[in-house]
Amino acid sequence: GTITKKYSGTELQYSSTYNDWRIHQGIDIAADSGAEVAAIAGGTVTEVYSDPLWGTTIVIEHRNGVVSYYSGLDSETNVQVGDTVSTSQKIGKLGTIPCESADGILLHLGIKQNDEWVSPLEIMGIGQ
Repeated sequence: GTITKKYSGTELQYSSTYNDWRIHQGIDIAADSGAEVAAIAGGTVTEVYSDPLWGTTIVIEHRNGVVSYYSGLDSETNVQVGDTVSTSQKIGKLGTIPCESADGILLHLGIKQNDEWVSPLEIMGIGQ
């Protein structure tokens, strides 16, 4: 999909859903409803949960203190807690993301390194 909103760190970005300015601790990738979502790297699934703001979310722990958060998924996922996944393995499909509903169908990808939010594009080595 297309990146529609970048990681902002401490810089405020406008939220069309809430009609205000806020920090954005991830990137948004627009795609069609039902589009497959793949793991950015190999790791272990540590959480799969439904969040009232972020929708269905999968959390994968990678090496070097990196943890990825995939939000806005369909409630039926391809993985469960404890599964080991490989790079590009399909983990689920896009569903809805309530806290960014005005932005359409998208994946919100957040990444923490050593418990701090970081730019997903920087961690993946493809930009800022």
